[in-house]
Amino acid sequence: MTNPSKIKGMVGNGPSCWGRVALRPRPPIYAAHARPGDSAGAGSETLMRGKYTGGYNLFADGRRAWMFQASDEAGWNFEKLFADPCSVNPEAGRQMCGDGWVKSAPSRKRIRDEFQPGHLMFLYQAAPKKAVVGLARLASHGYAQRRNHVAQGKGTYFDLDWWMSTAPLSFDAFKSDPVLAGMEKARIAQGTISRVSEAEARRLLEVLSLDAEQWAAVKREWRFPAQRSGKLPKGVGSATPTLKRGGDGGREDDPEVRRAIEARSMHVVQEHYKTLGCKVEVTASTHPFDLRCRWGSKEVRVEVKGTRGEGAIVELTVGEVENARGAAWRTDLAIVSGIVLRVQRGIPVGFGGQLRILEDWSPRLDDLTPTRFLYVVPQERKASK
Repeated sequence: MTNPSKIKGMVGNGPSCWGRVALRPRPPIYAAHARPGDSAGAGSETLMRGKYTGGYNLFADGRRAWMFQASDEAGWNFEKLFADPCSVNPEAGRQMCGDGWVKSAPSRKRIRDEFQPGHLMFLYQAAPKKAVVGLARLASHGYAQRRNHVAQGKGTYFDLDWWMSTAPLSFDAFKSDPVLAGMEKARIAQGTISRVSEAEARRLLEVLSLDAEQWAAVKREWRFPAQRSGKLPKGVGSATPTLKRGGDGGREDDPEVRRAIEARSMHVVQEHYKTLGCKVEVTASTHPFDLRCRWGSKEVRVEVKGTRGEGAIVELTVGEVENARGAAWRTDLAIVSGIVLRVQRGIPVGFGGQLRILEDWSPRLDDLTPTRFLYVVPQERKASK
């Protein structure tokens, strides 16, 4: 029987039901909202002038497409990337950019606040070629540093886990195309990161002169413009929907998806505390917290939440809230966001993820929103004789 104090509503952290019939009123499940002061925060985008705002390159399936520029003058040529084979392990993706590469403030902000695993990328080589020379796929958010394959903080580094060279499509060629002439890169040539709309992405693929093998790779790795063949579990794929603020905390319906996200988030958090010299004990099945970490006589209890989204809102049970408010121990909230799912032998497996730790965490009452109640239906009164 499920321990009622340890029911999980968040992505990947157990069943989304109570586990038994309650015969009395019970406290609600809460949605905890991340406070701006506790997080790097997505924030509102500082938009470039004109029409190229946040909705410009948002696809119907939640993904985005970008044009990523490199130049010999800045010390990078995509030929270096194409010389390396694509990694079959998404955790070992190729790290790109950083503040030394990305100079413009709008490009930095787009990487930090909008990049998500599964986004599509056109590779544009500036001087001397001035041409689109390849395709790639994002494998991470924009992050500040990476430790043990885990992206941490918000910054201008990002990873690619798939790339492919193409025949060059010159700047003049797409600037003269009736569809591509309105593209941000055609109108605003400067900047490392430019937006590409869904219609522009389809047109670029049409005019890139891809051969049959390249088309097959695009359909397989991008799932665009056609869906990948074969049945996938619900919610599994390269696209990673953004977790909307004020929503349901990213609940996943498919149990295999939940298990994959739970396993990945637990692994990431355990490895983090082990690198700090902790002895880590898994307590998820017996206590209202997931990990007990010890440094000698010191104890830290860790609540783990995993999601494919941003992790701006997580679901908490009353047991988790009460444990976090305990004065005799420290509680940390560990959120692993942006987890990428891949299907291996028919089963979804989690990779990647960005770790954020809220140390000495105690949720404030005004950050908790009741989202569910149990109601005891009054018994029918027997009619009097």
